[in-house]
Amino acid sequence: MLSQRECGSVTFILFVTTAVFLASSLRATTALTISSCAAPRFDTFLSSLISEKWFDDHGNHHVIEEVMRSCGGAVQGVRELDDYHNRADDSFVYYDCGSYSTSSGVYSFVMNEGKTRVIFKMGNDEITDERSCNLNVEYFVEIHRSKIGLERTKMNSPLSTDIADQIKGKHVKSRLRCRMPAPNQNWMFQRLKWESQNFLPAEAAMPFIEDGVSLTKVKNDTVWCTGWISRVTAIKENEYSGLGVSRVLKVGVISPSTGETKCIARGFDDKNNLKFVELLT
Repeated sequence: MLSQRECGSVTFILFVTTAVFLASSLRATTALTISSCAAPRFDTFLSSLISEKWFDDHGNHHVIEEVMRSCGGAVQGVRELDDYHNRADDSFVYYDCGSYSTSSGVYSFVMNEGKTRVIFKMGNDEITDERSCNLNVEYFVEIHRSKIGLERTKMNSPLSTDIADQIKGKHVKSRLRCRMPAPNQNWMFQRLKWESQNFLPAEAAMPFIEDGVSLTKVKNDTVWCTGWISRVTAIKENEYSGLGVSRVLKVGVISPSTGETKCIARGFDDKNNLKFVELLT
């Protein structure tokens, strides 16, 4: 029979063990739980784009045109860089912050606390096939809220390491995903289910680029941020379980001065049907 002191020691050990187990479970649950959330609002997205003027590095005004419905009334879409994005296009997925992506290969990212946008477009013929991440980039531009652009930021040192190593050292802090309620349903924006996920603590977060995945660097001498394109075909069940995807195209940007990294991933099945879109920050 245990003495009172021994009983106290056993009780203390059990208490500590239980506390450690609960803490570990809480961290795992916090890192993996995906919660339903409200869908982005088009008027909020639109306000993020047009509430203030945008300028390129030369101080020229970047034009963002609101396109009204033919019968008048509400704004039907936006046009910039000669591309029209119609809100009736189910593959046009937008976010409150002003970021968006389309099936035509246009990706737009809001960076630097809303002061900078990076936009690039890949060739239609190759983006629909997606057999390779060596995609033709039609344009890659950067615009700013101020006419001076990022001239002060550009005084900072550029990336000192290879872009692949730099990105692979970054981890996702939050995910905003949209998908159909069931993976066998046809994609329809108005019926999308929206989910959010925060990765806490940092060590439980997923990387922007998985080990063994190659990427294509996207760079332009007039753009300070660096873009990348990667294609994931080795689908992990724990990451994309139940989404019905066979490959994922990831397009992202990283700021060399701040290290800020953002990515939009679009998942497809073996027939190239869109199955999910997510914004990773």
